[in-house]
Amino acid sequence: MPSKRTVPRDCLQCGTPFLADPREVRRGGAKFCQPSCYARFNTGPNNARWSGGGTQRDCRQCGRPFVAITANVKRGEALYCSRVCTVPARRERRGPESGRWKGGTSISSQGYVRVHDANGRHGFEHRRVMESALGRPLGTDEDVHHINHDRQDNRPENLVVLTKAEHQRLHAETRRGVRTISGWTRTHERCVECGTSETPHGGGGLCKRCYLQRYRARHR
Repeated sequence: MPSKRTVPRDCLQCGTPFLADPREVRRGGAKFCQPSCYARFNTGPNNARWSGGGTQRDCRQCGRPFVAITANVKRGEALYCSRVCTVPARRERRGPESGRWKGGTSISSQGYVRVHDANGRHGFEHRRVMESALGRPLGTDEDVHHINHDRQDNRPENLVVLTKAEHQRLHAETRRGVRTISGWTRTHERCVECGTSETPHGGGGLCKRCYLQRYRARHR
């Protein structure tokens, strides 16, 4: 005989009789003999999250019919029958048709503007602007220098073509404060004392020679 503390029940999934706690019965539980029966019973239409089962779809890549999850169809997904069809389809969706399209421009790690076209080709905007202005492609030994040192200001009047050697020498001299592409230094065309631009800049708009003369005069 069953204990006074148990109640006989029949499993809703497999029909197997079992003994349940009366408190669980009063709370509306104790319907299954084991967890596996509970899991099997709560699949399909019995599940609270059931969305109607699968939906018949036609693969956008190969045209073969397949059954997709209804929830994925509602989200606009489930367009392809398998990964074999998904991968080449993503490769074909380039440019504005790609789900990761961000307008065709991005900023490189060096701060230059990179442009992308609908064919998947990409390059630096300053080089394309200069090629369009010159009417010819740039050579491999040609660099494009930004006059105001703003790498994202790609107006034609802010760009000048230099050889790689000239470009490296220009930036090396700029770091030393000697001159820029438009003058002797960023703020002076020549020495404010003697007017020369041949001697390197020493500071305060003075060439190195005049700067040392003022320094010595102050410290006599």
